[in-house]
Amino acid sequence: MERGPVAINRFNGSREIRVEAETVDPLAAVPEILDQIELEIMPELEAQFAGIRYIYQGQQRYSNEALGQAEGHYLVAFVIIFMLLVLHFRSVPKAIIVILMIPVSLLGVAWGHGLHGQPLSMMSLWGAVALTGVIINDAIVFYSKFDGLIVEGWTVPEAVKEAGKVRLRPIILTSLTTVIGLFPMLFTKSMQAQFLVPMAISLAYGVALGTIFILLFFPVLIMLLNDARVYSRYLWTGVKPNREEVEPAYIQEQRKQRFEKNRGKYKPTLEEDKES
Repeated sequence: MERGPVAINRFNGSREIRVEAETVDPLAAVPEILDQIELEIMPELEAQFAGIRYIYQGQQRYSNEALGQAEGHYLVAFVIIFMLLVLHFRSVPKAIIVILMIPVSLLGVAWGHGLHGQPLSMMSLWGAVALTGVIINDAIVFYSKFDGLIVEGWTVPEAVKEAGKVRLRPIILTSLTTVIGLFPMLFTKSMQAQFLVPMAISLAYGVALGTIFILLFFPVLIMLLNDARVYSRYLWTGVKPNREEVEPAYIQEQRKQRFEKNRGKYKPTLEEDKES
């Protein structure tokens, strides 16, 4: 007498053995458990039973499917955001250095999860997606002020400093209100709200770190981009231009003034316009 299978189950035409389990700790990191299965258990089974295949179902399968869909949707959103930035600034390099703030803010997402001992999850990903819009908005606010000062006649170094001073308070207030508003969710003990904690961590720590980088290092990127424009034109023409002459905002303003000047050699006065 020996124990035998009660039934033979099949999945997609092949025999299957389905192993189901639940974690003792509902807050335990499932990815770590799956990594242990992948590295320690499955290699032994594959060596013992030739031709065995295994797939993950349940939460892992749904997570992988959701991750694949999120990657596709985020890629489309990323392309649209980049195109809007190019149209807004009328400059591809400007759009690129604004986009560079996104991976910097993602460092805050990783550090925040490490500090709270939370594993990365799908909610963490959605929080990072929302974080993208907040960080790009702060960078646009800074850069738009810089462009406005260049149009007004400020030099590039002075415009960078003044943009930092003028936009310091709005950027910090926006970031502080976002982070402080998320604090109750970060430290909640409610079981019903635990699935939202990773998203709150992504937003809070990503905004905090991204804001610091925008205020301290974004001006450096602006100056480096300006240096690259100056020396590229110098190598191309043999004449070293001023810093302001290579800025797209300055060039666009000069074109606008030339257009206004050349649109008509004579502009009638108000009285002449009324008579006509």
